[in-house]
Amino acid sequence: MPLGTAIHNIEITLGKGGQLARAAGAVAKLIAKEGKSATLKLPSGEVRLISKNCSATVGQVGILVSTDPLSIYIYIYIYIWI
Repeated sequence: MPLGTAIHNIEITLGKGGQLARAAGAVAKLIAKEGKSATLKLPSGEVRLISKNCSATVGQVGILVSTDPLSIYIYIYIYIWI
């Protein structure tokens, strides 16, 4: 992956599954690669060293935002009745 790539769902430990940057809208940036590790800047601002063998998904976690007034009323209606 090239430096500056936006990634999410990042493994901390190989084979353990994605644990970082999983929330809606979350994205981490690949800021450096050196030897067998890569440096990431997480959404919290923390800079973390991760093994290059760990997996991640390229891109940003999607956010479902609807500005359609009918959809907003449906969400409010469902919220009131639940």
